Amino acid sequence: MSLSSKLYWSVYALWISTLVGVARRINREVTEPYMDEIFHVPQAQAYCSGDWRYWNGAITTPPGLYLLPAVLSNIQRHLPRYFSRFNFCSLDSLRFFNLSILAFLPLLYTSLLLAIRQPVVSEKKQRSRTTIGEERKENGNSARWEGLTIALMPVLGWWGWLYYTDLGSLATVLLSMRLSLDKRWFWSSIVGAISLLFRQTNIVWVAFIAGVGIARELRTGNSSKKTKSQLYDPLLPDARPIDLVLTPYSLAYLSLHNLSALVPILTAYLSVFLGFLAFIKLNRGIVLGDKSNHVATIHIPQIYYFVAFSSVFLSPHLLDSAKIKKTWSSLFGSKTRVATSLNALVVMCWTIRNFTIAHPFLLADNRHFAFYLWRRVLNVHPLARYLLTPLYLVASRLICQAL
Repeated sequence: MSLSSKLYWSVYALWISTLVGVARRINREVTEPYMDEIFHVPQAQAYCSGDWRYWNGAITTPPGLYLLPAVLSNIQRHLPRYFSRFNFCSLDSLRFFNLSILAFLPLLYTSLLLAIRQPVVSEKKQRSRTTIGEERKENGNSARWEGLTIALMPVLGWWGWLYYTDLGSLATVLLSMRLSLDKRWFWSSIVGAISLLFRQTNIVWVAFIAGVGIARELRTGNSSKKTKSQLYDPLLPDARPIDLVLTPYSLAYLSLHNLSALVPILTAYLSVFLGFLAFIKLNRGIVLGDKSNHVATIHIPQIYYFVAFSSVFLSPHLLDSAKIKKTWSSLFGSKTRVATSLNALVVMCWTIRNFTIAHPFLLADNRHFAFYLWRRVLNVHPLARYLLTPLYLVASRLICQAL
């Protein structure tokens, strides 16, 4: 094992031990269900006791979070008494399920990064085995550290110590994506369907995974030779507004002319989408339980919040003098660009005025970070939310260039 690998595994072990240490402290201090755990924990424990008919009407997501501990608990009943000493459904144990997922995420991130960065077949043919082997070793070392860094995201860590749906949802979506990169379409669709048991909105990610699979098939030349057209898919910094039309058109055109090559992908994911449509019809909506407080609405400023959030965590990649100069030039480098940027700011202010939503739960619960961001930043003054629009615009341009 190389020195770099030893260092990585040492840091990984130190991180896991830190997670466990924090978890033990939280479990010692917070001995009762906290925040939304007051809904999730009793629901899981009802299933653990064999009461499969019980359902708390305040829960809006499917029961995926509760199934594994319930299955393990019910299996445990049929084992010798020695195995009954461990309670899979205690508060500490339920939180441990999420903690174990968080500890596993660096390996999943690393595997994803390596799969995404694999050279295409045409590139492999042009290089020697030695060169490819060296690149793989270098990429492996880099991907391991990047995977661990991504897993260190503070907001993500928060859910590792509580019993929430977030980590199960994230892990199943990422695993579905990883399987699709290996062209294991059937298993990818199965895991994608499982992700819907944690969050029904993951159907968007399943559609994304299927779309990426189709695009990769068309791009790598595995499609039929009926057409010699190449998939039109420009890099984001080079894209023009018209490409919002040209790219989907190119994808649809090539797909229709190469249906035979895409049959494995389409058949794998189609059943997931049909099942989801059936669920919406039977449930009369996408939300389970408390439908009155979870109505689908247009919330455009949420995009701006996402840009601001992302730019903070991506700042080491974005705050480069060359990138900042390029961003300034692209936004204000000429009279035309200044006029375009000013128009964009006007549109952003209009969307903030007409589509900002403050959910009652956000205003009522001071245990959420968003409560303080709303109170002390976005709503500290009637003009505060509008004064942030230049920052949103610059941050979005920096992110586009980085992508």
